[in-house]
Amino acid sequence: NKHSIKAHLLWSALILLALLAVCAIPFALGQRSKQSSQIQKVLGAGSAVVQQKKSEPADTETGPEKYMVRMMPAALPGPVRLPGFEYPSLVRSLLPSVNALINNNNGASCTQGFTQSETTVVSFASTIVAGFNDSGSFSVSSNQFTGWSRSTDSGATWTDGGLLPASAGGDAGDPVLARDSTTGRIYFATLGFSVGTIQVFRSTDNGATWLAPINGTPGGASEDKEWITVDNFVGVGNGNVYLVSRNFGAGNGIYLYRSTDGGNTFGPSGGTLIVSGSPTNVQGAYVTVSPDHSVHAYWYHNGGSLNVRKSTDQGVTFGAPVTIVSSLSTATNGDLGLTGTLNGGGTLGFRSNTFPHAAVNPVSGNIYVAYNESPGGGDKANIF
Repeated sequence: NKHSIKAHLLWSALILLALLAVCAIPFALGQRSKQSSQIQKVLGAGSAVVQQKKSEPADTETGPEKYMVRMMPAALPGPVRLPGFEYPSLVRSLLPSVNALINNNNGASCTQGFTQSETTVVSFASTIVAGFNDSGSFSVSSNQFTGWSRSTDSGATWTDGGLLPASAGGDAGDPVLARDSTTGRIYFATLGFSVGTIQVFRSTDNGATWLAPINGTPGGASEDKEWITVDNFVGVGNGNVYLVSRNFGAGNGIYLYRSTDGGNTFGPSGGTLIVSGSPTNVQGAYVTVSPDHSVHAYWYHNGGSLNVRKSTDQGVTFGAPVTIVSSLSTATNGDLGLTGTLNGGGTLGFRSNTFPHAAVNPVSGNIYVAYNESPGGGDKANIF
């Protein structure tokens, strides 16, 4: 009967699917093995080699100059891709996956100076640009500490960009990326290395190259924990760039700077004061733009709260502070006092700052703020 025929057809289809899954697994593993061989080939003797002088204190070297060798392949391998066939979900769940390595340390002869951390990323179309603290840059240049990498195939492969453009002020990491979706210009903010202000690098070719840095905090001093964003909404204010930073110099507070000319200049000199760092410390500055072009500046207050001020005139002036949440940790920077086990034994504390991160719904304008906090008891930390 009809029901019996349908049952047989369904059962046959299930058997066929199971056989397909079993047959696909060896093929997938073979593809992974093939990719592994390709990785070794890319990173092996056939790779381009950049030979760079290794920085050493002048009084420690009496022999020939030492060089650090960095292997620079054309592209770093990314996730496994199996062309020509769309596997059922059951089969896909059995296939190996590979996270994409985006920085390149291969071939380094140094025994230290190759740590990456504090990442930032922007994505558009099939291009992804990432930035990170890079102690490998410091091994090559004595006043640079920032790395970057780029993918033009949706993250399948990556090219380590090496150093940012050299400058007298250098770059000291804490990177933040932002992009103007109208012009395509990308902004790359970092701490200054030899200067106390924020360096802002710009790219006009989708992150392939970078222009020399601009001072993003003129009149500032001992700047730290910057954040940068672009007004990408249609209307007056579109393309404005907003940067907030913690001034630990004479200004002692969090200040906002803005650019209305594509990042060619930032102002005002000395910035617009968002909140003073006296008598209570403030840190963790953050900034967002809403669909109505209003600008919100956020921070952590060491009295145990997260706060925000709003500007309705494109960052020229700001309204009174509003408390987002209170009763948070009052340790330095809202630290939760977490500890970890060291290699070889022992414990040591690590940073767990209660700094705000915010996102704006581009349609409704709703704002969402995330932060960490300890609920007490055995639970050391949660995200709210």
